Amino acid sequence: MNEDRDRGSEAAVTTAGLVAALTHIDHVGFHAISTNLTGASPKIDRNWSGLVRNARVAVAATSWPEEIQPLAERFAAAAGHTPHG
Repeated sequence: MNEDRDRGSEAAVTTAGLVAALTHIDHVGFHAISTNLTGASPKIDRNWSGLVRNARVAVAATSWPEEIQPLAERFAAAAGHTPHG
């Protein structure tokens, strides 16, 4: 019986971590950033860097389901990439 409770607790912790990460990512405002950058008068908001960095950390620190893990890794890599010029 304790084994079932342990599995249930582990699943609850995993689910809570996923919900927390997704909620954080959702509040970054990626759609608004994209819309701004592709609009008629694009300008960069100095706060975006921190928002994207925090989303990257949230993604990297989360245990994603196996089928989503490659997407999370690609996002984390892209969010951490800084162009060299």
